[in-house]
Amino acid sequence: MHISEFKGKRVLIVGMAKTGVALARLLAGQGALVTINDIRPEEELCAALNDLKGLSYQSEFGSHRVETFLRQDLILVSPGVPVNGVPVRHAAFEEARKHNIPVSNDLELAFSLTSAPFLAVSGTNGKTTVTSLLGEIFSRAGKRVIVGGNIGAPLSPLVCEHSDAEFVIAEVSSFQLETIHRFRPLVGIMLNITPDHLDRYASFEEYVEAKARLFINQAAGDFALINATDAATPHLLSIRRGAGKVLFFRTDAPSVFFTQDASPVSSTQDASSVSTEYGNEGVTFQGKNIVARIGGREERICSIEQAKLTGEHNRENILAAALTAWLCHLDRGVIQKSIEEFSGLSHRIEFVAEVRGVRFIDDSKGTNVDAVVRAIQSIQRMNGGKSIWLILGGRDKGNDYQPLVPLVKDRVKGILAIGESRQKVNQFFRDIVPVYCMDSFKDAIQWSFSIASAGDSVLLSPACASFDMFESYAHRGEVFKQLVLEIARQVA
Repeated sequence: MHISEFKGKRVLIVGMAKTGVALARLLAGQGALVTINDIRPEEELCAALNDLKGLSYQSEFGSHRVETFLRQDLILVSPGVPVNGVPVRHAAFEEARKHNIPVSNDLELAFSLTSAPFLAVSGTNGKTTVTSLLGEIFSRAGKRVIVGGNIGAPLSPLVCEHSDAEFVIAEVSSFQLETIHRFRPLVGIMLNITPDHLDRYASFEEYVEAKARLFINQAAGDFALINATDAATPHLLSIRRGAGKVLFFRTDAPSVFFTQDASPVSSTQDASSVSTEYGNEGVTFQGKNIVARIGGREERICSIEQAKLTGEHNRENILAAALTAWLCHLDRGVIQKSIEEFSGLSHRIEFVAEVRGVRFIDDSKGTNVDAVVRAIQSIQRMNGGKSIWLILGGRDKGNDYQPLVPLVKDRVKGILAIGESRQKVNQFFRDIVPVYCMDSFKDAIQWSFSIASAGDSVLLSPACASFDMFESYAHRGEVFKQLVLEIARQVA
């Protein structure tokens, strides 16, 4: 469809964060009869409303009124608005569905507005890295690409602005997948699924079910790329729907890619243990080489010998990106060069500065427990020993900190607990390592430097959302960097 077809349509946009504002601007600008709605009071939305100046729209704040929802032709929901999950299941959404009023989102709208194939990246951790790396690879190959979605750029305005795009590379969250209807990626990538957003979902199983919707509309000729060794993969495969061809990626050069328990398989293991439903196809390493095994043949894609990204999690990320690019027939030399030159992202295990021998590392994007595990493991390889001061806390998402316990015991000297969840962090870890409950973010940074020794690392990896103290994880990371550089200037 074309965006001009929305002229005169009644569209309700629920949630006035970045995506909601972008959708309101786009549709109101096309003559749609837009109503904006947010459960927050109007006085908390001054910045969002300022971005809508000059546009014609109606507005309702403070609640989701059923009467308003039932007057619409279409309802578009921002990712931050819980439609199906806990803690609130709003009657307005249920009533709209009963009356056959579509409840959808930016991802679905963007898909309907372009014929360009989607390469969709999902998972709990690594989404932004893989999405960005794919953007680098496809751009270097001379492809006209759009990169957006959960990475921070709403997709619908982008596909309208770039109607000649050859590919849309989208970071996709479970929140976005909740309200898709026809969205169908040519390549859907599931990097991993670990407990997250349990303040929004009733259980981990419900979270996995939301993630599995990535593949639900795939047809023959599409590809579903799945991490063979991720603990959630057996459950994901058991509930997966769609006809896309399943390909696995794994880092340990197996003779087979996937077994029923997703555990590593040796070359001597009986082949009868292998899941025959999905076969033995995918991508892995042979030494430093990335090798695809598909259709009964092997083909080298590229090497990671000169890759700047390090760590086991990034080896998985590189495999997924390389296989996607290869499936799309991109030049292997381009894939190679892109992997060699891609150095990673801001706020993801990013070295900031070393001040009097103390290393400061920004992992503000580590907003769940598994991300913190990965960050500590990476620093373990840098330094060895028990040398980490961990800044942990923020707006809790139903975190279970148990997976952190072995690493904290072995590698962490102490924890600086911040934000709304600092008392929860303190209660969980206080009998394991020293925990300092900090009144402010600035105090946490300054105190960490005062107690750290040369050779130590101060790691900001909060395992929590940032919204109790900051606008976003990026804002949190930038403030961290500013405070670290301020300390560096003071002691110079």
